[in-house]
Amino acid sequence: MFLVPEGQKAPPEEITDAASVAFRVYLAFFTEEFARISGEHRDLVLLRNNLVHQFLKQEDLRTVEGCLTAQRTLTQALKRISFAYDGLRGWVLEKEHARQAFMDQLALPDLQNFLVHCRIPWHLATITTALNEASVALAKGDWTPVDAAANWIAERHPEEQPGGYGCRTWRQVIHEAGQFDL
Repeated sequence: MFLVPEGQKAPPEEITDAASVAFRVYLAFFTEEFARISGEHRDLVLLRNNLVHQFLKQEDLRTVEGCLTAQRTLTQALKRISFAYDGLRGWVLEKEHARQAFMDQLALPDLQNFLVHCRIPWHLATITTALNEASVALAKGDWTPVDAAANWIAERHPEEQPGGYGCRTWRQVIHEAGQFDL
């Protein structure tokens, strides 16, 4: 998981196996928030380095007062670290929740049929929804002319074209979808 400023993407991961699929998850923050979080984490690294390398030199552990001061210093550091840990843990839990939701979607029969057998789930396809909208908007009696529906879709959903679904014509889309009376 990466933290990035808004508008920037995480660097791409190199894929070594041609038969693999990779997904990258990253959290994008507004520039100011990203700077704040980055600064907090830099400060935590400095705190860690100070505790590991300088703590014993800075604290007088030979006296009771020195030990009490050291204890307060460590308690403050622990509170700061715990707060940062809770924030990071929340992000990880959200990422895990999103991953599980994605895996649940991958397990759906429609998606399995699409991924494994290249069968388009026509009842979920945007082009089918557009055809339904066109049939409602243009219906003459119970029927809508295919050419009129194609023109209506071209005006409102120009990205929806038969070729995007492996079809050559609108009539083929209607036939393949199996969602319409002919």
